[in-house]
Amino acid sequence: MQLVKNRSAIVKPVGKPFSFRPTAAEISPEFRWFFIRALGPPGIELDFAPNEQRLLALGAEMDLPARVAARTPSEILRAELGAETVEVFVEWHEATALQVAGLLQLAQHVGAVAETMAIPLVCLKGVALEMLGILNPGQRPMGDLDILVPAERATELMHALLERGWVDALPGVVRGPGNHHLSPLRDRHGRILEIHTFIKGFKSENRKEFGFQHLEAAGLLLKAPGLGALSHLPSLEFCAAHLLVHGLIQHGPRKHGYAPLRLLCDLQDLRWSEEQWGSFLNGAFSMVENELDRRDVEEILALLRRVQAGEDPMLIQHTGGEGAQILAHYVALFHTKDYSNDYDGLLRFRNIMAKKPAEFIPFLKRNVFISSSRLRKALGEETRSFDILLWHLKRPFRLIMRFLRWSYRVLRRRR
Repeated sequence: MQLVKNRSAIVKPVGKPFSFRPTAAEISPEFRWFFIRALGPPGIELDFAPNEQRLLALGAEMDLPARVAARTPSEILRAELGAETVEVFVEWHEATALQVAGLLQLAQHVGAVAETMAIPLVCLKGVALEMLGILNPGQRPMGDLDILVPAERATELMHALLERGWVDALPGVVRGPGNHHLSPLRDRHGRILEIHTFIKGFKSENRKEFGFQHLEAAGLLLKAPGLGALSHLPSLEFCAAHLLVHGLIQHGPRKHGYAPLRLLCDLQDLRWSEEQWGSFLNGAFSMVENELDRRDVEEILALLRRVQAGEDPMLIQHTGGEGAQILAHYVALFHTKDYSNDYDGLLRFRNIMAKKPAEFIPFLKRNVFISSSRLRKALGEETRSFDILLWHLKRPFRLIMRFLRWSYRVLRRRR
């Protein structure tokens, strides 16, 4: 199969705009190569060659070599890349497979501990996708195990793990009452666990934080095979909504921690038809519609359709149409210095401006009026009272300057 050169045979001429204006940037051959090899037809023939040194550097940033090695025929990789580069891709793939196996083993251990305490849990994100059987072995890197438990039992489970030799992975970092997970824990093998108390970005009917009980009441939980009677997996509908709000909002502007193109890869791996996506957008999407613009989701799906049909991302960029704006967003994240910060400013600005009057007082209390005990835990117990007072005096001005900076970034890029 060859790259599609005739755009009119694939897509309609007009697309919906991305809700934020990306910086115009040319696609590098290396970005183009990864985009096609990670999302396009696996056996497609390419008529260009990337610079292998720059390809490896970008691969580390995009976190895609394992996926490319898992889905691309080895003879094609050997024909396009040097032997040493191919070997790096294979090593990436094998390391990812070991990483995933370790996290699945960790899920069994945590599930067993939780079951002895009668604490139900649900696995989230990468481990959930792996256990739901939608991923090819070793194709998706995962940094940690994420689980959701009833909020009132989370600290209890954390202390039980600490008593079994786990340690705080981020000692000295204080998480306020509005944070959606406890401080990460690390086991003796270096594997990381995050215990979530609610799902950030989701809404519930009573406007409370969307927690385990809401998933259970909505019938969005499945049994997790091999993890015990009280361990669960989320439904694919929940996974799709969580992937979108996590990938576009929570980690959208950041290239580290959660690779931006992983969202597109995960959505593609659901292997849903247009009818299934339509059903999702008219149903389960309502859980996150306060956080996401439906147009942006439709842009992503349009881009995936075009690339899966064999269309060259460079052609999409030059000719426009459906999916072109979201492609420009991802290109700008990797090729434009200031765009990531500006996009981060938009998300933070929008989060503040979307709050209702009744939500502002709790918001200000969490972010401005921080207790001295919390500050000492973060800054060190030996911190002087004078330094605590100084921090409190500076805090409002820092927040005002931050808000003005976010506002400037939004004004220069909004449509």
